[in-house]
Amino acid sequence: MRHLSDRSAIADCPLCSYCLVVVAWGLALMFTGCVAPPYPKQSLPKVKTPEEWSVNLSGVTNAFEGPWWERFKDPELNRLIAGALTANANLAVLAERVELTRAEGRLNTAGARPRVSAGTGLRTGRQRTRATDYQTESLKPMTASSELVWEMDWLGKWRTRHTAALERVRATEADLNAGRLLLAAETANAWFSIRRYNEDLGIIEDSIKHQNAILTIYRDRLQAGLIDAAVIERQAAEITILQRELIQVQMLGETAVRRLDRLRGLPAGGSRYPITPLRSGTIVIPILPAKLPADILRQRPDLAAAEARLRSAFALERAAHLDLYPSLDLRLSGFTMTGSITDPFRSWMTEIGPRLEIPIWDPERIERLGSEQARARVVAAEYRALALRAFEEVETAAVQFNRRREQLKLADEIVRKAEKIRKFTADKLRVGLVSQLEVLEDERRILTARRQSLALHTELLADAVAIFRALGGP
Repeated sequence: MRHLSDRSAIADCPLCSYCLVVVAWGLALMFTGCVAPPYPKQSLPKVKTPEEWSVNLSGVTNAFEGPWWERFKDPELNRLIAGALTANANLAVLAERVELTRAEGRLNTAGARPRVSAGTGLRTGRQRTRATDYQTESLKPMTASSELVWEMDWLGKWRTRHTAALERVRATEADLNAGRLLLAAETANAWFSIRRYNEDLGIIEDSIKHQNAILTIYRDRLQAGLIDAAVIERQAAEITILQRELIQVQMLGETAVRRLDRLRGLPAGGSRYPITPLRSGTIVIPILPAKLPADILRQRPDLAAAEARLRSAFALERAAHLDLYPSLDLRLSGFTMTGSITDPFRSWMTEIGPRLEIPIWDPERIERLGSEQARARVVAAEYRALALRAFEEVETAAVQFNRRREQLKLADEIVRKAEKIRKFTADKLRVGLVSQLEVLEDERRILTARRQSLALHTELLADAVAIFRALGGP
């Protein structure tokens, strides 16, 4: 029996070579584990969700089910939003971004799949090696090679990157949903604005009609010699001011129409809408729940996108940490040299087996880990900031809805009183018992009151839209 201290015995023993390889791998793993930085703890930032909102809506408690815009009871609004969700150009961009993110995810995880390559070439030269007893020989001029490499995911690095890719896709899908929510809100507000300006035109035209009637009375009195020409000029100037306001409102209405066209994915100015006054009864202020839901962190698509991006950042950070450890490849390669096409396998070599790559010291990988850790902290801070902003949006929308409703109630009361005053003033005007300045002031008061009431009604509808959007829809 050969003694173990005999070097030739060790060289002839096949098991000892494998033992040395195993020992080398073990030492490499131990060394890498020692130099690799500790893996940080990952968790979503803590954001305290309010158990209840400081502002409650005095409405009927009901669940948020179905499209929120159907609560306005306007068939035309439902049709416009449905068309916008189908044809809007910005939504098409967001949808393409989802596909782009899927493609980028496949690209970033392609290293987990086997790679096959082949090549051929020509070379000239001579060689002298130990295998030829150091005799100079000419190299075979033609070479051909092929290789199959498959990196084994024994530590889960590629699985982690795949998770990051999936989370990025979820984030872009949530961005698409957020875009739908924003588009529906913008379409509703544009439609409310169009109907508001249409009704505003009617209010101004009605005021011009009253002013013209007053002007007729003054002209009759001028012919009778009861007043001077300054009264006529003052009244005509008031009508001119109203006509200027009429043009301003027409401009705003035409602009709103073109904005709605763009939201619907149509050329601006090419559509005609069946417009009726805003307060004609076809649009109602929706009934909102008396107690707002608190789980908006799950309902809002922008928060869902932020959470998915944070989970993706955590996964990339984990993958960068695993990249500091050795990687194991399975390789199958072949190489041949020949001087004749008819005899391609005169000199050839094949290789098959595992290969362990040991990153003992790789500054680029270490810095990549630091970069991913910093990126994860930034995304976590953005998530928390967005959540706090979401809570603020809900509170602000609820406050505005409540206060605007109170303002609208008072504005309608002012309109009723102003109409009574104008009626009294008109009766006095017919018998000549009121001054022109008082008549002008009363007409301005009723005009301002009616327009302010209309503006508050439109803003109240926009506040309802803001609440639905702040709560994430549905």
